[in-house]
Amino acid sequence: MAAKVREKDGFYWVVVHHRGLRKWKKVGKDKRRALWVAEQIQARLVLGEFEMSGEDEQLVPFSALAEEWFRQEILLPYELGEPDALAAKSVQAREQHIRLHLRPFFQDRDVQGMRVADIQAFYEHCREKRRPGTMSTLNTILGTLRRILAFAQARELLGFNPVDAWKAGRGRQRGGGLRPVDSSKVLTADDLQALLEVARLEFPEHYPIMLFMADTGCRISEALALRWGDVDLTKGAARIAASIDFQGKRGPTKTGRSRVVELSTRLQAVLADRRPDVFGGDELAFPSRAGTPMEY
Repeated sequence: MAAKVREKDGFYWVVVHHRGLRKWKKVGKDKRRALWVAEQIQARLVLGEFEMSGEDEQLVPFSALAEEWFRQEILLPYELGEPDALAAKSVQAREQHIRLHLRPFFQDRDVQGMRVADIQAFYEHCREKRRPGTMSTLNTILGTLRRILAFAQARELLGFNPVDAWKAGRGRQRGGGLRPVDSSKVLTADDLQALLEVARLEFPEHYPIMLFMADTGCRISEALALRWGDVDLTKGAARIAASIDFQGKRGPTKTGRSRVVELSTRLQAVLADRRPDVFGGDELAFPSRAGTPMEY
C-alpha cells in the first residue's frame, strides 16, 4: 500500500495503491500540495483508516460511464446527423460491444481504479470463452473500451488510459491484416438454393427480398430502402442509392455512393409479379404489410 505523486499533462495526481486496487486523485498544478495530500493519505494507509471506495458518490461505475459515453459520443451525433457521426451499422456495433461484452465483464467496477491488469483480464476472459469468435472483433471491442476510458480521461477520472498502456506493453502482434473468410461461413450454391426454396414455400412474404439480396449481393439495409422508382425491369437493373438502418432511419449507402446492380431473369419475373400497376417513385419495393419499411 502506498500513495505516490505523479505528474501528467501539467497536473499533479496522487496515485493510491491499496489492497490490490489503484486510484488516481487529481490535485492540481501545485506539487507541494500534491506531496502534502500524498503524505496525509499515506498516514491513513499506515493506520488502517483509509478506504479505497470512500463515499458512494465518489464511485464511477463502468456501466454508467459506458452508457453515458454511448449517449453523448455515439448516439447523439448520429441522431443529429452531424458530419463526423458514425454510420448506422457502426452505432449498432458499439451498442452491442457494451451490452454483450464490456458491461457483463466490468459491471459496476469503479472506473477510477481501472488498471492495465483489468484489460489483460478482459482479454483473457474473451479468449477463454471464445466470445467474440475472432481476434479482429475482439480488437474492435478493445477499441470501444479505449474510447470509453478516453472519455473518462476527458472528465479527469483517470490519469492515463489502461488500454493504451496494455497495447504498448504487448507490442506489435503478428497475424494482422485481412484474412480469408472461413468456407464454413459461406453458403454453397446448393445451400443457397435450399434456403430460397424454404423462403418461397414457407415465408412467401419475405421470398422476394431474400431473392433480391441473393442475386444482387445487396445489404439488407439497401434492400429495405429500395423504391420502385429505382427499379427498371425493362433494362433488368436497379439503382441502389439509399439504406435504412436498424432504427428505421433512411440515409445513404454504407459507402455514401450509389450503384447499379443487374437483375437476374428469375428476379425480374418475381419483381414484375410483385410490382403494382400504379405506384409512385417513392413507393418501397419491399414494404411491410402496413406499407412501412420492414423491420430487421
